[in-house]
Amino acid sequence: MQTRSVSVWTLCLSALLVMCVASCERQDRQADPEATSTTVATSDGNEGSVPESSGEKDSGSEGAITDAEFDPQNAQDCGPALEGWRVVLASGESNCETAREVVAAFAATTDVDGRVPQVSAKVAGGWECEPVFYERHGADPRTYSMWCTSGDDAVLTLEESVPVLEGTYVRPYDHVYVKPGGYTGEQWAFSSPSGRWGCSIIDDPAEKSAEVRGDVGCHGGFPPEYTSDSNPEGVASPVNTVGMYRGSEPELWINGDVRYYDGPTLEYGEVLYAFGFACTVEQEAGVTCLDGDHGFTVSSQAVKLH
Repeated sequence: MQTRSVSVWTLCLSALLVMCVASCERQDRQADPEATSTTVATSDGNEGSVPESSGEKDSGSEGAITDAEFDPQNAQDCGPALEGWRVVLASGESNCETAREVVAAFAATTDVDGRVPQVSAKVAGGWECEPVFYERHGADPRTYSMWCTSGDDAVLTLEESVPVLEGTYVRPYDHVYVKPGGYTGEQWAFSSPSGRWGCSIIDDPAEKSAEVRGDVGCHGGFPPEYTSDSNPEGVASPVNTVGMYRGSEPELWINGDVRYYDGPTLEYGEVLYAFGFACTVEQEAGVTCLDGDHGFTVSSQAVKLH
C-alpha cells in the first residue's frame, strides 16, 4: 500500500509539471507574436522561406523615397528630395527611380548635408548636373535648385510648396533676362508664342527684404473690360500688368514703366520654374503662373486670379 501511494503521488506531480510547462509556453508565444509566424510563399520564387532580418539598417536604402511615402500630383512628380525640395521629371523618357538617384548622386558631391553643390558635376549614368543660383539668396546653397540632363532626359528640383505643372520643363538658365550692357541675374523672363505677353520672375537682390520676397508677372494686352484707376490721374483705364508677390494674391494694375520684361519664347506646353514660381503657356488658356495656393491665368479673352 505504501508503494502504491508513492506511485500515485508521483504521477500527480508529473501531470502538474507538464501542465505548468505548457502554460508557460503559451504565455511566451503570446508575448512574442513573431514566434508563431509561419513560412509563406513569396513572389520571387523563394517559396516557403522568409528572409531573416539582421537587425542592422541598410545604409544604401537609408533616406530613400518609396512610392508609398507620398501622393504624387501627376506622373512627373517624383516626390521630396533633400529638405523642402521636390524631384520632377522635366523632360524625356526617364523614370522617378532614376531621377531620385541622380539628384541624390549630385547632392553627394558636396560635403555639407542638405545643401546643393555650388559647382556643376557629372554623376553616374552620363548625367550632368548644375545648381540653379538665385541672386536674392546670395551664396546659400540650401536655396539652389538642381538641373540635371542626360541626352533628351532632364530632371529638376523645385520647392515643395510649388505645384508640379504638367509639361516640358525648360532649363532655367536659358531664360535669364539680359539687360542692355550685359548684366544678368535679376529676372527669369519669357514671351508667349503669340508675342502678346512678356513675363518674368523677379529675382532682384536690390529688393532683398522681408516684405519683398520676389514676384512674378506679365505685361501685355488685356481684355478691354479689365480696368483700374491706379494711375496718377485716378481715371479708370485698361490695365496692362498682372503681378503676384510670393505668398500673396495676384493683382492687376497699370504700369507706366514695364516691370516684367519679355525673354525667349516659352512654347505651348513648356514650363519655366525659378525662385519658387512656375509658369506655363497653353494655346487656349493663355499664360499661367503659380506660387503655392496663389496664381493667375491671362489671355486675350479672360483673366483668372486665384
